[in-house]
Amino acid sequence: MPQLYLNNFTTQFIASVKSAPASANPAGELDYGVLRVSDGAAGTLINPPAGSWYVLTAFKRAGTLESDYEILRVTGVDNSVVGECRLTVLRGQEGTAPKAYVAGDLVELRLTAGGISQYAQTTDPRMSDSRTPTGAAGGVLSGSYPNPGFAQPMATVAQMEGRVEKVAGKGLSANDYTNADVAKLAGVAEQATKNAPDSQLRDRSTHTGMQAISTVTDLQASLDVKEPVIAAGAGGQYWRGDKTWRDFGADVRASVLTGLSTAAATVIAAADSVLVALGKLQGQISAHIGAGGGAHAVASTGAAGFLSADDKTKLDGVGYGATANAADAQLRDRATHTGTQAIATIAGLQTALDNAATSANEIINGGFEIDQFAIGAQTLASGTYLRFIDRFTAFRTGGGTVVVSVVEQNGVEGTGKAAQIAITAATGALGNGDLLVFETALEGYSTARYRWGTAQGRPIEIGITLDTAAAGTYFLSLRNYDFTQSFVFPLVHTGSGVERFTVSVPAPTSGTWNSTNGTGLRVGVTIQAAATYRTATTGAWLSGNFLAGNAISNIGSASPATVRVTAMCMSAPGRSRYVPRPHAQELALCQRYRNQFMGSGAGAAFPARGAPGGGSAIYFSMPWPVEMRAAPSVSMVGAWVTGNCGQPAPSSVSKSHVTLFANAVAAGDAYFFSTATNVGFVADADIY
Repeated sequence: MPQLYLNNFTTQFIASVKSAPASANPAGELDYGVLRVSDGAAGTLINPPAGSWYVLTAFKRAGTLESDYEILRVTGVDNSVVGECRLTVLRGQEGTAPKAYVAGDLVELRLTAGGISQYAQTTDPRMSDSRTPTGAAGGVLSGSYPNPGFAQPMATVAQMEGRVEKVAGKGLSANDYTNADVAKLAGVAEQATKNAPDSQLRDRSTHTGMQAISTVTDLQASLDVKEPVIAAGAGGQYWRGDKTWRDFGADVRASVLTGLSTAAATVIAAADSVLVALGKLQGQISAHIGAGGGAHAVASTGAAGFLSADDKTKLDGVGYGATANAADAQLRDRATHTGTQAIATIAGLQTALDNAATSANEIINGGFEIDQFAIGAQTLASGTYLRFIDRFTAFRTGGGTVVVSVVEQNGVEGTGKAAQIAITAATGALGNGDLLVFETALEGYSTARYRWGTAQGRPIEIGITLDTAAAGTYFLSLRNYDFTQSFVFPLVHTGSGVERFTVSVPAPTSGTWNSTNGTGLRVGVTIQAAATYRTATTGAWLSGNFLAGNAISNIGSASPATVRVTAMCMSAPGRSRYVPRPHAQELALCQRYRNQFMGSGAGAAFPARGAPGGGSAIYFSMPWPVEMRAAPSVSMVGAWVTGNCGQPAPSSVSKSHVTLFANAVAAGDAYFFSTATNVGFVADADIY
């Protein structure tokens, strides 16, 4: 069959289109060989029959300017997916090349050179051939061209005059429809019965519609004298004679004990009525009221009884609140004390506990107070790890625009800063492998104490605060250094601002866990994740590389959203309250991984000077503020002030110190130093 056409057809892509396949099956690959367009196309395009096709033109439009044309041949249309129409296409037709498109780019059915070439053109010699046709005739003709005859006799004019003209929509038959038939049919009412026998028409099982109660003799009168249905009462109620539900217990308690007699004070028998039993009980009580002296035996160490006169005298001599007869040593012994004691009554205890809680947090810079590099807000490019604050990175793949930064966040869990992930342009539907995650890497020395991967492993607790107006399900994610062990847990946020989450994490008993200075554990918050990184199992350790559960909301894929993360901590169970460390201590922990040294803007910094011979070096050496995790890579920044020498470069670098050098150009005085705040060097020993 031929190419198919439609008038004025246009639609748009609802997902990004790739310019090259990423699999071994490009024809069936989603967003390359199978393209997703608006479901409005589902009401227009049909699935082409075998051998037929549509030809569509894809392009970009900015104002009135169009660009990036690609001609597509549509061989299949799938309308089974709700909310979209999927087109199976052959890419780069009629000399065009496959292009990349984004959601919103246009697709139209336009006349193309390839399509019009299927039809005879004005230059086709058959259109202007003036030769007289020759050869044998066929069909209804006989003989040969140019003078054929009719193969069968044709009707004459006289024969045609006896025919009846055909009326559109009517046929002819051997049955005559007489005027009597017309009159008879006119007497039959619209919707007349279909010739059913009387027995069927009288059968109530065949009747339809509703019958008014008034048409049934005496039915309403019979119903009126019936007792209404009694509605169910509550537990403990009974139906009283006045046709009301009553509380059984309340009515029993309110009953008057008319006829109560206290004459008998004997033992209550099983056959007694309630009234008789109460009378006996009152009689027994009344017999004892006011009775003293010998009415009761005196209490002894072996039997209960009344207080004796001697015991009353002794009791009168004991002061109120007096202690039992225990020695002072026993009373001072803390093992004998009871009750609780306020923490404020123990000097220094709260401070000691706060310091203990601070040192217990394994996550460095979880309050985002340390920002050595102060790079400000940064756009997170797809496929890029971005370290925009000490000890934390953000990573994503996919569309849209994501901006990361450190912002003020006062009054939250004792910290004044937060990491902000702002999705300023929606990322759109996630493609295979797309994700958005914010995480930190803990050194193996910090996690070794938990002995993970062994039968003696100890559990931990993660505390984290999310501040957002975007309600949905985010995920806490933990992974080991080689991504073979994963733990994910849902963080369901109501969208009402600051919300704190505490997650208990069991100890994994399998997997390989770094216990030295490499990556021991990755802890992060997953905001978006495609199916590649999702699992149905949450709250338990799994083999594999997972970042979220199937319930993740993928916040920011449909509309812009902003999420702030702060007060992250990891500790033993019950100690996940975030307590900030002293600033100097937090800075020193961060400097184990990265250091930045820049000029002050006033005076020479990191100076080296000497008078070596030409080609010899001058040196500057300094220790790191703290021992670094490993010998760092050192990068020089900016143009240094130099005299008679080249720009300085690292000479010797270790975990404890760095030495810079520059070769003198000629014999004599040579020097280098920094005076600018953007000139210096960076030492990087971080882990990811």
